[in-house]
Amino acid sequence: MSRNSIPNPSPGSDALAIISDIHGNLEALVSVLGYIESVGVQRIVCLGDIVGYGPNPIECIHLLKHCETRIIGDWDAAAISSDDPCWSTFLLEQLRWVRDEIAGDESIQQILKSGCVAKLAGDIAFFHAMPRDFSDWIFPEDIFTPQKLDRVVEQSAPLAFCGHNHLAGVHLRTTHDSSTMPWTYKDFLEVGDGWFSPNGPCICSVGSVGQPRDSDPRASFVILRDQQLRFVRVEYDHQLTADKIRANPLIRDIHADRLSQGR
Repeated sequence: MSRNSIPNPSPGSDALAIISDIHGNLEALVSVLGYIESVGVQRIVCLGDIVGYGPNPIECIHLLKHCETRIIGDWDAAAISSDDPCWSTFLLEQLRWVRDEIAGDESIQQILKSGCVAKLAGDIAFFHAMPRDFSDWIFPEDIFTPQKLDRVVEQSAPLAFCGHNHLAGVHLRTTHDSSTMPWTYKDFLEVGDGWFSPNGPCICSVGSVGQPRDSDPRASFVILRDQQLRFVRVEYDHQLTADKIRANPLIRDIHADRLSQGR
């Protein structure tokens, strides 16, 4: 199947689109929402970080205000806080720009404030970084620390969806034998773009809409249907987003340069 060929997922009326890490990238979000609408999916869960590196935080917040569920990400939380997180000077510079952008709009701030840290729906969980906070990440190499992945499932659900790492892939628990590697990791290329049914505990990193970091510049998200999931990649005009960033003297060009590379 070609890199740009994403078949119609025929998800059904109860399907759920799970998006994350938009980071103020309006062009990517519009393309993703257009695809979601085109396949008849009406329910959307946003796993957070609506704002961040991109040039259009307010517009992105407006587009997502009616999501079925909005999880609050670390950038969202920092944007509505008066305290600076323990971030690098480089990131704090961008955070302060986001704060200035939304400072005069109480309705926008209220949308961010109304998000939740996590949501549990039966045996499915949704969170941004970790089930209870933003203090850690879930990365592919965590297969070498199975206790950490076990703890994620214990604190959430057998099928868990997260963002934050900007990578599209799944952690799968394949065995309960402690003498072997109980968890494996499959990235987007290994999973493919067909329907995937986890056989056992699964932690799905849905990837990023606005700033993918898996060397694929296409926006990434997941559609969930009856315990089956499907990764979707959608092309968008990343050059337009990059041009808008470069035209803004208050946003560093690095946030534009990385879009075409998916990094």
